[in-house]
Amino acid sequence: MRYSGCDGLGEEGRWRDWVVGGSFRAYYLASYLTGLMISVYYTYTRAIIGGLDYGGKYGLVVFLAAMESIPGLLSVILGFVSDVAGRRNALLAGLVSSLILVATGFVEPRLYPIMALGIFTGYTFFWASLYGVILDYVGGRGKPLSLFGLSGSLGWSSGGVLTGLISNHGPLAVFSFAGISIGLASVISYVAFPKGLAFREKPKLNSLVKGIRSVFVIFIAYLLGSAGVSIYINSMGLRLFEVLKGDMLVYGFLFSTMTGLLGAISRPFAGILVDKVKPEAVLAGVFATYLFSSIIVTLHIPLLLMILIWLLPLYPFYETSALTTSSRRLPSNLQSTAAGIVGTGSSLSGFVNAAASSIIGEGGFQKALVVGVSLLSVSLLLLVLIIAREGKQNKGEKGMGNTRPPKPV
Repeated sequence: MRYSGCDGLGEEGRWRDWVVGGSFRAYYLASYLTGLMISVYYTYTRAIIGGLDYGGKYGLVVFLAAMESIPGLLSVILGFVSDVAGRRNALLAGLVSSLILVATGFVEPRLYPIMALGIFTGYTFFWASLYGVILDYVGGRGKPLSLFGLSGSLGWSSGGVLTGLISNHGPLAVFSFAGISIGLASVISYVAFPKGLAFREKPKLNSLVKGIRSVFVIFIAYLLGSAGVSIYINSMGLRLFEVLKGDMLVYGFLFSTMTGLLGAISRPFAGILVDKVKPEAVLAGVFATYLFSSIIVTLHIPLLLMILIWLLPLYPFYETSALTTSSRRLPSNLQSTAAGIVGTGSSLSGFVNAAASSIIGEGGFQKALVVGVSLLSVSLLLLVLIIAREGKQNKGEKGMGNTRPPKPV
């Protein structure tokens, strides 16, 4: 197991220089715009579906989530293509998402899943390439990775309120705004691409096979857990819209703005935690919290308690621990692949959700979360077994061995 990072880029602590330097400032903005696009898209589509007078809307939103996830099925392949052919050109894939987002403003809500398939195909290639750049530079360290993610959280926060304001102008205005955001993120990250990363040794196909084998069991656990988390987030989103009686501004504030702000605050803590504790253990803790939250919200609890549970800033820990786990198990020239592995896990969870949507049908909120709890339970069990097995293998080694980030030399 080896670490990616600044070992091939030069002097001590170069990633720190990049964090405060020109390249990172541009990527910080790209991350913000990407978070903004995702926030506007998710807030608006969930609100529109939540407002439908249609008994099967819970099944529809889970099916939409499945279509959003499925393009990432190729994420690991696209990440490898990015590593081999060059990450810079692959960053322009965000322009594909931009165009399809604008076109989505012309279709009815029941066609959103079809449009989502195209939107997230372009986004997947862009995302794997963007995070490949970041993971390579920060060397598998959680703290600098979390600082990059913080800007995305701020973008997500902005999107909630902006959606409430823009929605008065209709769906075309909302989807066009989202399209422009991801389009700008794509162009900015392309122009500001760090020159040092252009000289990485190109990986070979057997490197991809070895990389996948090294993370396979954790990949399965992540896949099932991601499906459970997706069901929880999407079902809670619809439930909130219902109990708030369709107030788009308040809904956007709670669904995106508050979750984004709390997520931004917790990002550095997520990074610090995965640098001090095994990221696999952090991921297990996150899935356990989602599991218990899913159980509690199905009970007859006050609205205020439901909102407080919804606002728990779990996602930064979920994302940081997953990316760090994958990054630390792969070499520096496979970091887009490392990001792609996480993306593929999320996407394969879309197939699980597609099957779940047929089970949920018109069963409503509680039935949806029962399915989610089942998936999270299996994932948590797998992670506990993995951690226990690796703990036995590492017994006798000093400290955490190669599961902790090395000090810059």
